[in-house]
Amino acid sequence: MKILRIASVMGYQLEVLVEESSSRNECWIVCESSDRILCDHFYNEEPVSKFFRYSDVSASAWQDFDSNIPSKTSKYFEEDLSEPFNYRESQDILKSVHDLPVLRKIWNTAKKSLVGIWENGESKFELKESGEFVLHSSGDRSNLKFSSSATEWDTKPWTLLLRDSSGAGSRMGIYSCNEKTLQLSSFDYDVIVEDFSRVSE
Repeated sequence: MKILRIASVMGYQLEVLVEESSSRNECWIVCESSDRILCDHFYNEEPVSKFFRYSDVSASAWQDFDSNIPSKTSKYFEEDLSEPFNYRESQDILKSVHDLPVLRKIWNTAKKSLVGIWENGESKFELKESGEFVLHSSGDRSNLKFSSSATEWDTKPWTLLLRDSSGAGSRMGIYSCNEKTLQLSSFDYDVIVEDFSRVSE
């Protein structure tokens, strides 16, 4: 079994666990806080550890793992192994964790840490404290398709919301944010998260 650990700004440690063979490739999404909780379980015909990566390849850290899958499940856990999970139709394989509760104190700290300018070599954007969203650039190869009409940003637990003047917009998962790095869910089917670096003002 292999594991990919993703530190989360929401007070949870996210884990992607995979068991791969020539006939079946299973994947478990686990969250750890005071307990390890199983959030999702699916399988695919392609090896998950080779198929999924970080946008920054150097950040990928699949490791060998020898432990049990937790028996405790999240409140909204649903297991469906009747057919393979279709990666290409899903924008976010970690979406099952969005139902986990987030402490208000942790969320308020996370929201404040989002304020700033972020870039990843393709896209550069600014989240202002006033709630204004400014898109400085968005490359054609970017795995996040920012709307050029978006002017406002807001959040709810696990999610960054971008809106234009009419209220229409897009959303993406937030998985990690600190003084240097922001990780958002990617719109590219073979990328787990999109890494952004904070720009010093």
